[in-house]
Order: sequence, then C-alpha cells, then structure tokens
Amino acid sequence: PARALSARDAQEGERYLRSKQLPDGSVASWEFSDEGTLDGTAFWYSGMLSAGVSDTDPAMTRARLAMEARGGMNSANPITKICLVIAGALPASDLPSVPLGLDLIPGSEDFLARFFGVNTLMPIHTMGPLIWALKRSSRPPSPWTEPVAYFAAQKSIEYLTARQDESGSWIGVTFITLLGACALAGLGVSRDDTRIRRALQHVASVKSYNRDGQVGLYVAPFESTLWDTAQWVRAL
Repeated sequence: PARALSARDAQEGERYLRSKQLPDGSVASWEFSDEGTLDGTAFWYSGMLSAGVSDTDPAMTRARLAMEARGGMNSANPITKICLVIAGALPASDLPSVPLGLDLIPGSEDFLARFFGVNTLMPIHTMGPLIWALKRSSRPPSPWTEPVAYFAAQKSIEYLTARQDESGSWIGVTFITLLGACALAGLGVSRDDTRIRRALQHVASVKSYNRDGQVGLYVAPFESTLWDTAQWVRAL
C-alpha cells in the first residue's frame, strides 16, 4: 500500500500526540514521565508531521523551540533522526554515513553482539540499510554498476526475512517492525510484498483507540511475552 496511515489513524494519532505535549512544548520519552526530552519531542514532531499537521501550528512552533533549547534536531540520536527525515523535517544528508556491507564481513554478527550487546542487533540491521536507502532516495543498487552494494543489499534482505517472526513483527517491537518494513522497501522490496504486508498487519493488530481513558490512537510499543518467557527459562 502506498500509504499505511489511514485517515482515521492520522486524526486519532494527532489527538493522542496533542494530549502528550507538556506546557513548555516538549514531550517526554516515556509514557509515565513528566520530563520533556529532545528525542521524545522529535519523535512527537515527526508523528505530527506524518499525521498532516502543519509546521506552522502553534503546538509545532512550541515543540521546535523546545527542541532548539535542548540542542536542536541534529543533536537527536540516529533512530530519531531517521524519523525526522522520513517525516520531511530534516534532509537525508543530515543522517550519519553507514556502510551497507556489514553482513558481508565474516564474524560481523558476533562482533556486533559482543561489542554493542545482543539487543542492538536488530536496530543495527534495520537502521543501517534504512539510512543507506534514505541517503540514496531509496534507489536500489544495480548488480552491474554497484555489485558490492547490490550483494550487501541482498544479504540485508535475507537477514531481515529470516528473522521476521510468525506474527509479522521483528522481535515483537512495533518500532523495529516499522523500521524493518521501511528498510526492505528502501532496499528494493515491493511495498506489496508479503513481508511488508505482514509487518503492517502486525502493527495494525496492536492499535487501540481511547485506551484506558487516553484519547486517540494508542500503539503498543512492544510485546514482552517472548522476552519474559525466555528470561524465566534462563533463570530457572
């Protein structure tokens, strides 16, 4: 589908986001915190733009001032900046340069796991290809003119395909699932491909409206049943 965000989700998402803005224009990174952060505000700003809210809206102006007071959009972390680029708030050239060929290096997976921790593997394997694709305006590489980039892209597609859960998600995390779907699309996979459709279906399955007294659209950030079960087994 050309657009995954329905008109209802855009409207209800905007309602939810507006309810989370703090008096100083900032937004907290976590649900139950009342301390605004740069990344929380930048995520919020990206969501509002994606919902169709004009950057001249007073709430958006207050958010920009809050971000500037905390170092500005370019001081946000790479994942946040990806969202800002996708939403059109930053140019792709502001993203850090990330090599695509990590998967082609023998032993790279073990190195990444030991150096950064196993929980960073999926973010790294989704962020890298997505940043690479955004900086190229989502133009997939050609096997004839860019053979190394082409085979690296195919390796990334294979990696994501092999690790997509039966639910359609990646590691049960909604945000990583969206990044994974975007990465596949940026690497040349059709948006109508089963892998991308399953990812979007998973995201749709964790949506709710007016949840527990909250206004608007709520999207569960992750499902912890797999992690919790694995940790319990390991503990026993």
